Amino acid sequence: MSKSLSGYRAQAAQLAAQYDKIPVATLYQGFGPFCPKAGETVLDIGAGTCRDAAHWQSLGAKVVAVEPVRELWQHDVDEQLLDHLPNLPATRTLNRQFDVIIINAVWHHLPLDDRQTAASQVATLLAPQGRLLLALRHGPTPIDRPGYPVTADIESARFAGLGLTAIHQDHAGSIQPNNQSLGVTWTRLVLQHSTI
Repeated sequence: MSKSLSGYRAQAAQLAAQYDKIPVATLYQGFGPFCPKAGETVLDIGAGTCRDAAHWQSLGAKVVAVEPVRELWQHDVDEQLLDHLPNLPATRTLNRQFDVIIINAVWHHLPLDDRQTAASQVATLLAPQGRLLLALRHGPTPIDRPGYPVTADIESARFAGLGLTAIHQDHAGSIQPNNQSLGVTWTRLVLQHSTI
């Protein structure tokens, strides 16, 4: 994942402007009614510009934004951490669980060997009955921000082994013109933690 992080750092200003052009409502429409609500605790892993995290906070959620590329940060959130998957060492020191965890456009950057570790860490951070919102990218990725193949079935099964059940799935084409021309598609999964 280190090569991807270097690619994001090198183009941070350009990418931040590109990401923030997409309205939050458009970006999250595939998650249906499962988006964060007022009063819920939210962990946004790979928060990018922190625009989305700031949006959920403005609606009354209590948000921790986690992003390993400081150069991408454009918006203030009450709690922001420099941290990254698969191990999330800084996040784990908070010793907290969250009602909602968001991992949007991040998972495909994880090498296959890192995904089980990452999933285990995420599962421990999710509160009983909490929801994981996971956006999976399918298709080619930029050379300087490499990605690896990902399938909804495999990731659903991975999280099922950790006590998370898939309760929603949406598959759609990319909303960005460049990605559309490359045939990029997205699966948006919502997985719920069983009561412990």
